[in-house]
Amino acid sequence: MKQPPTAPHTVNCQLSTVDCPSLRRELTLTNGTAIVVANMIGAGIFGTTGFLAGDLGKPSLVLGVWLAGALVALGGCLCYAELAINLPRSGGEYVYLREAWGPAWGFLSGWISFFAGFAAPIAAAALLFSEMSLILRKNCLNNGVKMSILTDIKRG
Repeated sequence: MKQPPTAPHTVNCQLSTVDCPSLRRELTLTNGTAIVVANMIGAGIFGTTGFLAGDLGKPSLVLGVWLAGALVALGGCLCYAELAINLPRSGGEYVYLREAWGPAWGFLSGWISFFAGFAAPIAAAALLFSEMSLILRKNCLNNGVKMSILTDIKRG
């Protein structure tokens, strides 16, 4: 009787001559563009445009601020690309800071990113979503549209 093939996760990669699966180190232009667009549109544009327009007063100034921000972001992207080419190891900012100033700075950067760099944008997106949901709910109720899901969530 033939033995069933073993699952790929049961192969010991160090002791076997079988090619083990690994992550592809690849990020296409489409992937990178999708990530940047999702981040920018997610909270940046939807959450701040009204404040910018209210403070600046002219659409041309709002577009100018966006253009200046885009140039700064492009400069940062080019810097990270240069670092990634010169230090092709996994770890991102930790590796770059560790190589430049030592492991303590990489460690601190990791924890600061954990609390401020990752948690704060998620919290801002959640606040923006809740604000927009309340506006949508109010407008729909004023127009006679019943939004049972949001109503149930509010009561819960």
